[in-house]
Amino acid sequence: GDLCHEPAAAYAYDTVWSIAQAATMWFEQGHTVGEITYENEDLDTQIYEIARNLSFQGLTGPIHHDAVGDREGSFQVRQLIDGMVGFQVVAECSIKDGFTWIAPFRWRDGRVYDVNDRKTGLDLDAVRPTDAVDACPTGTEYNPSDGTCQKCSPGWYEHDGICEICEPGTAQPLLGQTSCDECLPGTVAKERGEPICQPCSAGANQSEAGQRECWRCPVGTYAPEPGHAVCVDCGSDRVTLYPGAHFVEDCVCDVGYYTAIPEMRDDQGRRGVCRTCPVGSECTRPDRPTPGQPLGFYLKNSTEGWEVFRCTSQVACVASDDTVTRCGAHRNQESLSCARCM
Repeated sequence: GDLCHEPAAAYAYDTVWSIAQAATMWFEQGHTVGEITYENEDLDTQIYEIARNLSFQGLTGPIHHDAVGDREGSFQVRQLIDGMVGFQVVAECSIKDGFTWIAPFRWRDGRVYDVNDRKTGLDLDAVRPTDAVDACPTGTEYNPSDGTCQKCSPGWYEHDGICEICEPGTAQPLLGQTSCDECLPGTVAKERGEPICQPCSAGANQSEAGQRECWRCPVGTYAPEPGHAVCVDCGSDRVTLYPGAHFVEDCVCDVGYYTAIPEMRDDQGRRGVCRTCPVGSECTRPDRPTPGQPLGFYLKNSTEGWEVFRCTSQVACVASDDTVTRCGAHRNQESLSCARCM
């Protein structure tokens, strides 16, 4: 449908106009476009402080904010009452008058709380049967529909006689509890109202408690099973080819090394032995089975390891033990035309 006819359109307009005014005032303070980057936390703080102190007449009413940045404004409390068409306004809140009850508050069982002409804070105990609330044991809340005390559900907890939902990063698996448990490192609760914290999947970790997201293991680390608080380091001469590695086998020899004896496994289960590439070879990518042979060089594998020779020219014929032979076109690859230089 047309956004101009949506109920939220006026609020969206006031929000965009607030941001536009804050940005304009920020530029008027001498700032430049070059300062606008995703990493500029000072920019976030500056724009927030400007927007928080704005005051203007918006489409949805006066726009101004309190000390913590919440918008101050007017609202109504409406109640849908059986047998009536539409909602009845039972209370109003305005910047000038505060919270004011203006009509009876009705429970579903027929009881009426007469609040005419009474000003009060939003105190739910004032509109609930006091004796029933006081009688409800810890971990429960009063249910006015049947007059009973009901235990708070898993994912919820009781606070001052009201069941409150657990926030992300916390969970509660049991009925009738008074708090939510913070997720331990290696586990998270992504949404509100989670009954249990879920372990981070293999290849991911979370080192802090009370979190809602797991993070992929960075390059050079791995997590072989779910629930890791810290990813396992591959070692100083090892690296993974991508973040989020699951297995120790994903740890391969880093740049500057080649994999010798690939069929061997060390005490951690890592494949092969990482040996330093000899001077003159080319090892600019990880996970090399042999040292790389640059153009104009010849590598020979001997009992003492790889030897490096410089050829008389870049198209000299070489008999190379490397998997890729660097040799000029139409030349005999069986000959050796290199002088040892390394």
